[in-house]
Parts: sequence; C-alpha cells; structure tokens
Amino acid sequence: MNLAKLLPFLAAVFPSAALAGLYGPFDSSENYVVTLNACEAVEDVQQVHPPLGSIDLARAGDDARLHLTMAGIEHYEAQVFSGSVPRSQRVNVNVYATDPNDVRVDGAVCDDLNGDGASDFVVALWLHGNGLGARFYDRLVALSAGDNYRFWVLRTMDPSREDFVRISADQPIVMVTQEWVHQNDRDGRAPASYFVFDLWSFSGEVVAANALDRRFPKWVRYTNVPSSRPASLSDADKRRLRSDPQQPIEAVPQPRN
Repeated sequence: MNLAKLLPFLAAVFPSAALAGLYGPFDSSENYVVTLNACEAVEDVQQVHPPLGSIDLARAGDDARLHLTMAGIEHYEAQVFSGSVPRSQRVNVNVYATDPNDVRVDGAVCDDLNGDGASDFVVALWLHGNGLGARFYDRLVALSAGDNYRFWVLRTMDPSREDFVRISADQPIVMVTQEWVHQNDRDGRAPASYFVFDLWSFSGEVVAANALDRRFPKWVRYTNVPSSRPASLSDADKRRLRSDPQQPIEAVPQPRN
C-alpha cells in the first residue's frame, strides 16, 4: 500500500472522520496502561528542500541514544549509539517527507521493553496527511539484541504513551496499534467504517500478541458517538474486510550510496 498516495484520498473521501472523538480498545473502567520513560529529544533540522537534519532520542542519564537522520524526501536513517560508539548498523526507515516541517517525531518512548536491562526505543513518525490522513503514523521500534539493535516498523493511528499496556501481572508489556478499515457499498452492503486494534509484544522481536486477550483484534465501528464497544461482525466479514492484516516490517541495514 502506498500511503503517500492514499492519505490525500482519505482526507477527501472521509473528511468528517477527522472530527471523531476517542475510540479505544478498552472500556473506560479498564486501566492497563504501563508508565514508560519518555525520550528526551535533540533536533537539528535544516530549513532546506529536500529536508535535511537529525533527531537524537535518549532516556535521561542513559548513554544509549537513537539517532535519526532525514536523508532526503523518502526515508530516515536510524542507528543506535552508546555515546559516540555505534551499537547497531544504520537502517533505512521509509517515511515520505516534502519539506522541513514534515520532519516530525510525535512522541517517543525510551525504556526496557524486552526485559534485558537495555533501553529500547519506540518512535511515532508522522505520515504528513490531511483530514483523516493526518492521524496516520509509522511506529519505529528499536529493540536491543545483545550487542546490537534490530528495527521494525508498524502502522498506527493517533499514537500515544497510553498505547503501552500490561493486561495482567503475569503478561509482558504490549503495544496497541490502531487501523482504519472501510466497507464500501458494493455488493449491496451498507457503507461502514471501523477502527481495528491489535496487540504487539517485544520478546526478542516484534510479534503479534492478540492471543493474550480474546477480544483482539478488536473491531470498533465508527459512528457519531465514540465508544469502545465491539462491532457486530462475523469472523467471515472481518476476514473479507481485512484480508491482509499488517505484519511488522523489519528494517535492515542499507549501504550508503
């Protein structure tokens, strides 16, 4: 899917969705949120076209830092350092940008997510849309792996630090992502739109964790009254509407031209 082309279309077709209130994966009476450390950010973005610049993200007092470089209009370069020493290879993260204002990190977490004592990173990278499209992000996840780091990208909407939850004391920290799914009026079906929430865990790599809670993936219908009530859809309808659920995309080292 080419999100750079999709986002303007969504803004034009579903402008009212940008006015939607809070839809969530859990009832208001449920609080599974885990408080994680926010990253401190140092930005140096040049006001040129194509945008050039860098963003460094780190937990206060920690030598480990995630260095993001805007390398043109199509991708960031990501690499983890310990002080000035590289802790990972450099990888490309494909996020389209058109001007310096598009180089935007909307929140980042620097904490131990996989339980090995080292800092991991989760960064929300804005995808530069309008209307509904302005709510789409990529989440870059950098997980420690011994003396190295590995990187994954997941799509989501409206990311926040409250996306990190622990559903029970004996379960790992998981991250919630949100997806927009629309049913058109073909085949005589009434048009309808849904938010779909998925769970992801960080044990060694980023993997689907919907099996931890039978409510997931959770479908919530978009209406003029925001809620967390599960949509009345059959499993067959869910498969028809979302025939290709997202999988984490691992970002691998790229040679510099």
